[in-house]
Amino acid sequence: MSAAPADYDARHARLMRERDTALHRAETAEGMLSVVLAAIRREHNARAAWLASLPDGACGNPPPQALLDAEATTREALRRAT
Repeated sequence: MSAAPADYDARHARLMRERDTALHRAETAEGMLSVVLAAIRREHNARAAWLASLPDGACGNPPPQALLDAEATTREALRRAT
């Protein structure tokens, strides 16, 4: 016994909606991953620049505001992604 055309159409429509939802989730996840990776790169670059600017033995110098801002951006991006 085969399914009626209306049953097939309804099942096909449901599968297409599920596919579209899955594709949207994948695109959203990929976009969020790009945001997180960009934030991590900015933080890494800010930290490297700060460390390179320190004279020998200057471990007590506080980090610049740019690095603190980059860290905050990374934390926020990671929070939003999870």
